Formats: sequence, structure tokens, C-alpha cells
Amino acid sequence: DMTTDNNLLGSGDQEAQLEEALKVVRREAFEMKRWLDRERLIDALKHAQTMLGELKTNTLSPKFYYRLYIDSTNELQHLESFLTDLAQRGKCPLELYENVQYAQSIVPRLYLMITIGVVHMKAGMVNKSEILHDLVEMCRGVQHPLRGLFLRNYLVSTTRNLLPDDVDLKRAEDGSAVDAIHFFLSNFGEMNKLWVRMQHQGPSREKEKRERERMELRILVGTNMVRLSQLEHLDVNTYLERVLPGVLEQVVSCHDPISQEYLMECVIQVFPDEFHLASLREFLSACKELDEEVNMKNVLSCVMERVQTLAASHKQTQLFSLFADTAHSLISSREMPTEDIISLHHSLATLAFKCYLDQVEYASTVYDSLLRILNEKGIAEQSSITPIGRELIKVLDNATQAYGHVGKIVQLKSFEPLMNLLDIRARCRVSASILEGMVERELWLKNEEELNGLEVLVNPLVDDDSFKLTKEDIDGEDFQDEQNTLGKAINLIRFERDDPDGQFLLLSRVRKLVGRGGSHRIPFTLPPLLFSIFRLAGLYNEKKADVENWDAKMRKVMLFAMNCIKKLHEIEGKADIPLRLYIEAALVTDSIPFEDSPSIVYEFLSKSLSIVEEEMADSRSRLSSLFTLTSSIETTRSLPMEDVVKLANHIALISSNLFKKADQVRALCCCASLFWSSRCKGEDGEGIEIRDGEKVHSVLTRALKIGAQCMEPVVQVELLIDIVTVMYAFYSSGCTQITEDAIVEVVGRVRDSKAQLEKSVESERMDRLLSRSLEKMEGSLAGRLRL
Repeated sequence: DMTTDNNLLGSGDQEAQLEEALKVVRREAFEMKRWLDRERLIDALKHAQTMLGELKTNTLSPKFYYRLYIDSTNELQHLESFLTDLAQRGKCPLELYENVQYAQSIVPRLYLMITIGVVHMKAGMVNKSEILHDLVEMCRGVQHPLRGLFLRNYLVSTTRNLLPDDVDLKRAEDGSAVDAIHFFLSNFGEMNKLWVRMQHQGPSREKEKRERERMELRILVGTNMVRLSQLEHLDVNTYLERVLPGVLEQVVSCHDPISQEYLMECVIQVFPDEFHLASLREFLSACKELDEEVNMKNVLSCVMERVQTLAASHKQTQLFSLFADTAHSLISSREMPTEDIISLHHSLATLAFKCYLDQVEYASTVYDSLLRILNEKGIAEQSSITPIGRELIKVLDNATQAYGHVGKIVQLKSFEPLMNLLDIRARCRVSASILEGMVERELWLKNEEELNGLEVLVNPLVDDDSFKLTKEDIDGEDFQDEQNTLGKAINLIRFERDDPDGQFLLLSRVRKLVGRGGSHRIPFTLPPLLFSIFRLAGLYNEKKADVENWDAKMRKVMLFAMNCIKKLHEIEGKADIPLRLYIEAALVTDSIPFEDSPSIVYEFLSKSLSIVEEEMADSRSRLSSLFTLTSSIETTRSLPMEDVVKLANHIALISSNLFKKADQVRALCCCASLFWSSRCKGEDGEGIEIRDGEKVHSVLTRALKIGAQCMEPVVQVELLIDIVTVMYAFYSSGCTQITEDAIVEVVGRVRDSKAQLEKSVESERMDRLLSRSLEKMEGSLAGRLRL
């Protein structure tokens, strides 16, 4: 039975032939079952033989042949069930096994022999080991690869629950586990030979097609090893003495790359981890004998992944050197693609991190070896989209995920040189990945050594000289995400002891580091640095009793903050960020009373006012900033009265010069409180409120005058209601310059103006605003307003 598949039909013709064959299968199966029902066994076997004769075809591809095989063997189950029932009743003749051997065609003959042999084994009518040996040998008669593979697959699948699996080798009734192992290894060897033979059939131009078909059939060969691994009494010793040598001998001797790679991976996947751990030397020795075309990266990576968890728990010290020696031997003796060499080192690094995380020399060996190889090959400037670049990033990310902290990563001396083999964009990605891991795990940078590591590894993210940014870079999400990550990482810098002087030195180093970034980077990095400086000010305050020259150091910290904000302020178009930071710095300074805090608070606030006055052209932004400034000044406690008054007058002046009159009114109403409720530092050091009623009255009078000039009736009414509300607030808090008569007069103006509005949604809103404002008023004023 050596017929080849040179006469394969086209897909459409194969569909038609398959349908014709299935018709024969269904017809003959029907007749077989009809004669079985009459217990006419010989007649039934004739129809079964005709049905199985369809499996002799050599014109169907594996996909179509598989469908024919499934339908035929499913029908054959009816014959097996009938014969099993006969055997249980003692009516199945023993000579039936010999009788079917006279069938004319070998393929139907062997399918029937297997079926009947299985029945006899189930009934205990024969010695299992003898009949299994007989069937394995008889199946050699079918040497056609496709037919032979499916025939032997039928043999394995039908006998899977009948194999001798007794651990006692002295028992001879049905054989022992050794016989079962021999059966599987013999069948496996023959199936592999058939599978390999497929590669050499047909013209060379159809090589790729044959390879695809072979891969479709590989599971048939691997099934033998799956069944082997499921033997109940298979232990490590038996695996080492009988199973693995037999498998490896067949794998190495077949000299077929497809077969070798699949079967080695099959061995790795189906047998337990402890088996692999015990047999590593033998397995790795066989790896060196495999064909040049076998992708050894896949094989070695697969076995390393399987054993590393078990090895870590067993503290296998020789494990790493075994794999490393094998990997280096293969790399030096074969023409492996560079990306495969890197991938193999990735697997070695994973093993080192998994099993020897605390022993950096293992991982260092891997990274040093990889750097040497890549330098010898002249690899450089790899982008993240090239195969080499992708694999190299994986190796670098491996260390990042294992160690997490830059202080540990830089212990791998080859890490930075390997990173520098990437182009700048890829290096930025690696640097950002390191920082993301640290931020996610909240791993602090606690000393100068660790900060040195940070400087080394994040240089691509901070240095404008190394990375000339294009407009695409600046506008891209990657750049912004990376800079945001760097900003978050700055918050991780905490000196290992609660020592503010040590923290100051670290933050000064960081300032120099991020200062190397240009105008597009520091808006991301200086703000988080500033908030670290503010935390440092709080730490100095907590440790005041232990710090020498405390006042001078506090001044130095806040001037440090001022210089950082000034640097941000120099960037065109970024005035809003420095404004908010100046205000925040003023509040922090005000909360920590030291010798120069009043002058520094005033400096921060005056710089904020200058930004509002000189750099904010947008009216809405100006108004919002004035509200924020007013609120901040009201909360300060350290400024002397003359400074508060200067700031308040300046805000009132800016408010009066806003572009829109409505904004002027709202800003004046807000800043009026500065002349009343702001607290300043008195001569005795206690806080006192300004309570300048005359100035309050002046500011609100100015607001009334401007509000009356608004040409839109609804806006004018709304502004007057706002002014009434503010006037009542001052009146109720004791400001005698705001009188009942003045409030009544303004309310009257509101009512007169409101009466002139046409009825609309807006006019109804004005009614509600006025009602809410009047509801808050009490005493005689309330009575006068209800009249």
C-alpha cells in the first residue's frame, strides 16, 4: 500500500467525491446494521468491509479524508457494540479475529481487525499485550502516509481504555505498564515515519502546500504522547529509563525539521514539570542534535517556561547553567536570526528572574551575553517596529517588570548599553515603562544612588540635546503620556530618613535633571517638582526644633520654589500655570511663619497680579483669576496691613479696567471683601481684620455706577441684584457705611428695572434671584423691603 497522492482532485471535485463516498458509507452501514439485527454476522462483515473500502482513496486531501474517516469509524461503532454484546453473552467466536484477516483489501481488513481485537480485549478473551503487539505490527502493511496515520489513530483511540497499566512487571496475564509504553512508542515511531514521508511526496513546487497539510495532521502523531502521559503508573524513573529515550531517538533520527520541532514541543507540553526537571540534561543534549532548520528558540523557551516555577521552589542551582550553556552552544553553532537570539535571551532572563531574583549575577550574565552578541553583529538604532527592536524591548521590559526600581535595574550593567541600541523613540518608551512600573508600585527613590539610576535610565525623556522634538512629537499622545509619567515619578522622591536637608539635596538634583528639558517638557515636570518642594516646606516645619538655621533654610526652600515658577513663567503662552503656582506657593509660605515669610508671600502674590494684569488677554480668564486671587489673599494671615491694602487696591484697579462692564461689577463686588474681612498681622503678632468700611462703600458705589451703564436690561437687573446681596452681607456684618437706606434704594432700582422687562424665561429668573436675595434679609430692613 504505497500509492502516493499525486492525483489529488481540485477542491470542488473533492467535495463531489467525498459526497459520493459518504453515500456508499451510509448505504453499506445501513445494510451492515440490518444484518446485525438478524445476527447474520458474516453478511454484516461483508458490508462493513465494503463501507471501509472507501477509506482506500488516495485522491482526497487531509481535510476531506478526515470527514470520511469520522463518518466511517462512527458507523463502525455499531459493529463494535454488537460484537461486545455478543462477547458478554459468550457468543462471539474467537476465530473471528483470524477470519477477517482474509479480507481482500488491507485497509478494511485492518480496521476490522482492530475493531474485533478491541472486542476480544474487552471480553478478556485474549492476552492484551500480545494482541496489541500484533495490531501494531500488522498496521505496517499500510505505508500510504494519510491512510496509515488515520488507521493508527483509530488503533490508539479505540484501545485507550484497554491498555495494561499495572506497575507490577511480574504479572503476565495481560502485560504491564511496560507493554503499554512499548505499544505507544512503537505506534508513535511508525506514525512519525508516515508523517515525515508526506513531505517527500509530489513535486517540489507544492512544498508549502504539503507543509500546511502536515501541520493539519500533527495532532494524530502527538496523540500517542498524550496517551503515554496519561498512564496511571508512569513515574519519573520509568519516564527516564523507557519513555524519553525512545521518543528522543525517534525525534533525532527522523531528520525532519517540522517533525522535530513539533514533537519536542509536544514532549514539553504533555509530560509533568517534575519529569522535565529530572531529565533536563538528556532533553537539552538532544536539542543540540536537531536539524539546523528547527526553531530552537521556540523549543528552549517552551521548556524553560515549563520548569521555572517548579525549579524556583526546588532551588535548582544547576538549572540556569544548563540552559545557558545549551543556548550559547546553539547560538554559536547555528545561523539563528538576530531576533531569535534576543528572544532566547529573553527566556533565559525570565528564568533568572523567576528562580534567582535576589542574585543579580544570573540576570547580568544574560544581559552581558546579549550585549556582546549584538555589538559583534553591529546592531544599533533599532525602532520598536522592527523584529529586532520588538524583541529587544521585551528583554528590557523583562528586567523592568522583575526589578521595578531603577536602583535595581541599573545593577544590570549592560541594561543601559542595550537600551542605547534602540532609536530615541524606542528608548523613550523603555524609560517611560520603567517609570510607569515604579509609579504603579509606589516605589520611592530614597537616596542619591537611586537618583543616579533614575538619571541614567530616563535621560531620553528629559534631555533636549539627545532628542530634538518635532511638532509631531510635541502634539503626539506618546510624548505627553511619557512626560506625564515622568512628572508622576518625581513625586516618588522621598529621602530615606525624615531629613529635610537630604530631601532638599535630592530635589535640587532633580531640578537640574528636568532643567535639561526645554520649553515643551518642563510644563510637565516642574509643577510636580514644585509640589514636592511644598511638601519639603511642611517637613522643615515639622522638624523645626531639630534644624539649625531654620529660618534661613525655609527662605532658601521658598526661593527655590520661586525660581522654578519663574522658569515656567518664561515659557510663552503658559501664564495660567505659573499664576496658579504663585498663588499656591503664597499660601504654603503663609502657613509656615518664619522671619521672611511676609515679604515672600507678598512677592508671590504680586507676581500673580502682574500675570493677570499684563499677560491675560482673555476676559473670562482674568475674571476667574481675580476671584481666585481675592479668595487667596483673604485666607493669608502673615501680611502686614499696608501690603494687604496695596494688593487690594491693585485688584480693585484691575477689576475696574476689565473689558466687559458686567465683569467689572462682579470683580468689584468680590474684591470689596478684601477691605473688610482680610486679616493682617498686627504689631503684637496677632491677626486683625482690616474693617475699612469707607473703602468697601467706595468700591460698591463704583460697582453701582458701572452696573447702571450696562445697556442690556436683563444683565443690568442681574448685576443690581448681585450688588444688593453683597451690600446686605456687609451691612449684616457691621459695616456702618452700608446703610438700610442705601440697600432699600438699590432694591427699588431693581424693582423698577425689572418691571420694564418683557415677560420671558429670563425675567422669571430675575424674579427668583431677587426673591432669594430678599429672603435672607432680616430685621427692620426686611420689613421696609416688604412694603
